Amino acid sequence: MIVIDSEAVITNVNVTKHEVNILCRVRKTPQDPLQYCLFINPNGTMLQISPGVGSGKYEFYQGTNEEITCGMTIHEPEEYDYGIWRCEMAVKGLSEVDTYGSILYVDYNQSQDTPSKNPKFALPKSIATFAENVMVKRNDSFKIKCSTNTVLNYCWLRSPIGTTYSVTTVNNVLPPKTFLYEGLGFSRGECGAFINNAVNEYHGEWSCYMGIKNHSEVEATVWVTVTDNYVLAEEKELTFNGENNLNLSCHLLPNLNNNIDYCRWIRPGGRGIRYDTNHRYMSEIYERRCELIILGKNFQPEDVGRWTCVVGLTGESIQEVSTGIDINTSFRQSVIVTDIVIGASILLAIAMSFITFINFRKKRSATTLSKLPPPYNVVYINGIPSKSMT
Repeated sequence: MIVIDSEAVITNVNVTKHEVNILCRVRKTPQDPLQYCLFINPNGTMLQISPGVGSGKYEFYQGTNEEITCGMTIHEPEEYDYGIWRCEMAVKGLSEVDTYGSILYVDYNQSQDTPSKNPKFALPKSIATFAENVMVKRNDSFKIKCSTNTVLNYCWLRSPIGTTYSVTTVNNVLPPKTFLYEGLGFSRGECGAFINNAVNEYHGEWSCYMGIKNHSEVEATVWVTVTDNYVLAEEKELTFNGENNLNLSCHLLPNLNNNIDYCRWIRPGGRGIRYDTNHRYMSEIYERRCELIILGKNFQPEDVGRWTCVVGLTGESIQEVSTGIDINTSFRQSVIVTDIVIGASILLAIAMSFITFINFRKKRSATTLSKLPPPYNVVYINGIPSKSMT
């Protein structure tokens, strides 16, 4: 059992110029045997404790007098010895083994000839937060986890719609707006909440607030995706531009224990990929993902529409899950637009030619009339007709 209480492990760090002493203590009776004790350095290397044994640079010790202790001395510490350390201890209880752990910070600036001012607890220079996004099928249970690089006192969550939830380590009847803690423990800098039922209002960005020991709160964000199925498309819509290959891909949700047994694809017309169409497609199957590539040079009009990725899951019984991917094309649209532009240009040219021709006829008629002699009017003088120019 993992012990969550941040006060369960007492830590002590003393830093001098030539030596670093790290100590983790657990308040247990001496009869509780220590199963193992280890330290993890800032680079992630695990150092297993063997009492009285060391490498010259690292010297280990442990004790079970009034408390169970696990300690280490670093002689002539180097640059890589400073930073975030972790200690872990396993103690056998009455019915099971209890696991304890905590975060310790070895500060380079405290490497003086005198011990550090606060040997029991020191904060790192910069406090970092970590979180992982979640994908879950609707109505399934899931976990939200976030962490930091120092010891926590508490944590709480804020949902995408603004509802706040407490996180408790007490495993009994939970009050409203409260989640049960699940994680490695506050002493290891981790906040975790078990959520029994994924509903629509849980879809979106969650805020995880962590109260740091001897400090204020820090925040991390977790994006929760609530889906309708155990398989999810990498991209729900793809567009063919006339020459590009299209990569259709779907993957299983991370919290699903099954792997992929087989993949099959259904084309928009309701047919699968047959032997006679294989030259147009390339498919791949991975442990958690299915891929299909539609070759652009062999793209056909029947490839436009809704494709279905069907995944067969491993297990004793045959179970399939599926999701859809839409393919559209900008190629046809560009051809239509081009035809319209060309047609409009032709009509405009015809219209301009017609207008030019009409103007030419008008000017020609006017020129012809100007070359004729002026008309004459017949005037009668004493009853005798006579011509007169107008």
